[in-house]
Amino acid sequence: MNVGDSHVTAAGNALLGRKVEMLQSIKQILEDDRTFKVEASEWPVFEDYTNDPAFRKLIGEGAKTHAPISNVVSIER
Repeated sequence: MNVGDSHVTAAGNALLGRKVEMLQSIKQILEDDRTFKVEASEWPVFEDYTNDPAFRKLIGEGAKTHAPISNVVSIER
């Protein structure tokens, strides 16, 4: 499996809620492409996992943390 296939596999597993398989795919990607740490923290498909300790351990502190929607400030005109 090449790195591109691993990216698709990781994303697919994330969408299907297969956390263990997703993390295994990400680990495999990172063996060949350390820059994926930055990419993964930006991919919307991984958004549900950005606060997950196992995901953060793989991706590092660069992973975005998302505030609850109630903390978002609206701008009125």
